[in-house]
Amino acid sequence: VAPTPLDVAAAALFGGFPGFVDGVNCAILLFGNSRSGKTYTAEGSGKGDTQDGVIPAVIHGVFEGLQAKLNEQAQGGRFGARGSSRRWRHKLSMQYIEVVNEQINDLLNPQKLELEVDEQGVSEGLGIRNLTRKWIDSEEEALHHFKVGQSGRTSFRGEFGPMSERATAVYCLELHQVTSIMHPGQDKPVEEHLFSRFLIFDLPGAETLADDPVTVRIREGATLNNSVLGFGNVVKSLSQARDNLHDAEFVDFKQSVLTSLLPDVLGGNCRTSIVTTIPP
Repeated sequence: VAPTPLDVAAAALFGGFPGFVDGVNCAILLFGNSRSGKTYTAEGSGKGDTQDGVIPAVIHGVFEGLQAKLNEQAQGGRFGARGSSRRWRHKLSMQYIEVVNEQINDLLNPQKLELEVDEQGVSEGLGIRNLTRKWIDSEEEALHHFKVGQSGRTSFRGEFGPMSERATAVYCLELHQVTSIMHPGQDKPVEEHLFSRFLIFDLPGAETLADDPVTVRIREGATLNNSVLGFGNVVKSLSQARDNLHDAEFVDFKQSVLTSLLPDVLGGNCRTSIVTTIPP
């Protein structure tokens, strides 16, 4: 029996210690042929059911986990026992982009700004200059911004079919947690900061990987399929480097805009789940 989106999200959030709400980076990659159900699995039908789509399920699970921490603090647990010197607080933000033909579209901002990946800032959110960041305080607010982003996804049909089949959507939640601790003999509390990201990638159609890359580029242009071809090359390089970890340091993640967002997800400090969708 195939796992539901809620199963996938729950595994990434709570499938053993540690998880996103404990300060660990997490990611889910949805990969498969066009029209095999990737976007439906990622976004759901839009009816509001938290089990209907990985992103709504993750949003629901994150707020459930944060509320559990707040409840524990209120009840005197490890996040703020009555009379203790330990206090916990948090801020949550989201970003949402689509990469089409090597161009980055900000799905939370209708103004078409020129965006590019900032290599120095990849450790923060999606690391893209001028990208909109929405601060969110509730599950309803997060779902609202997500639906706004959904409505901005490309629906253009090009010479080689719907551009959505060659597009990558990336949804990012970033959690900033602060624990204030008053140590004995100190006048001021010491603050410990913890940052974690949850990334969900709706990857482009994988069927072009069955063709010769040179033929694909000649037929459809140099950049249209850059994301999926670059992704295939990175995965192949990582698999070949599995027996020699030093080789992994030389994997080229700069082959496309998509792969430039993946060093931490595929080769760094991240709990990553990959969901493959298969057409009938």
